[in-house]
Amino acid sequence: MVASPQSLAGRGRARSIRIACSALLTTALLACSAPPPPPRKLLPGQSSQIVPIETPRAPPALPVPSTPAAVPAAKSAAAVPAIGPKGFVDRFDRAELGADWFNSGGPYRLQHGQLTFSMAHNHPLWLERSLPRDVRVEFDCTGQSADGDVKVELFGDGRAFESDEDVQRDVQYTTTGYVFIFGGWRNQLSTIVKQREHAWQYDKTVPRRTDVHVEPGRSYHWTITRTNSPTAAHLDWQLDGKSFLAWDDPQPLEGPGHDRFAFEGWEAPVACRNLSITPLAAK
Repeated sequence: MVASPQSLAGRGRARSIRIACSALLTTALLACSAPPPPPRKLLPGQSSQIVPIETPRAPPALPVPSTPAAVPAAKSAAAVPAIGPKGFVDRFDRAELGADWFNSGGPYRLQHGQLTFSMAHNHPLWLERSLPRDVRVEFDCTGQSADGDVKVELFGDGRAFESDEDVQRDVQYTTTGYVFIFGGWRNQLSTIVKQREHAWQYDKTVPRRTDVHVEPGRSYHWTITRTNSPTAAHLDWQLDGKSFLAWDDPQPLEGPGHDRFAFEGWEAPVACRNLSITPLAAK
């Protein structure tokens, strides 16, 4: 019996399918019989377990400054009034800082009769008044964290601040005045420095203390005086009416560029109030 053309075509297709299936089966058997690849070498401390990758989290946002991102220009030295015989007082009992202060870029706010700030990153809040050569500065201040780090600057230039680039690089900050630091460097050290904040690390003559630390939430009354003699300027710092640190500077900072006061800080939260600046009679 002769097969029809349709029957021959069907047999051809069936044969092709059998050949294809046989090839796939052979390939699968060879893959199963192949030796497994060698284990991947792990770096020290690396785990062989598969750990899901988390989406990176954005760093926490810094507090919104109370001034625009573009820092306004400070007044010229000629435009800044001097503190007269009656002195200067600021109770901070208002909503805005106003024209008496130049904010160099820190998040300074007035809240409930207090000047509050944190994350200031060495951007001082400068008083737009020139200091008398002999002066007493008083205020109350509260460090609000265990990091302490409460500080002010006297006899600076009224406009300087640490650049954002230097903040990111964490360089050692150089100021334009004297800096009084209470509980700096994670509440480990208090000091009076002249321009170089880290001078205490290499200059043994720089006054310092490590036995007193900022108590979070406690209000301290600061009294800083500078009196001048023919041979030196005497800086005296008291806390709550008790002598804390003192220093005699034979080459004092004074004159234009060294006649201003500022509140400032690094990252710790601080609240200050009741600022009073009084001229003293020259000796």
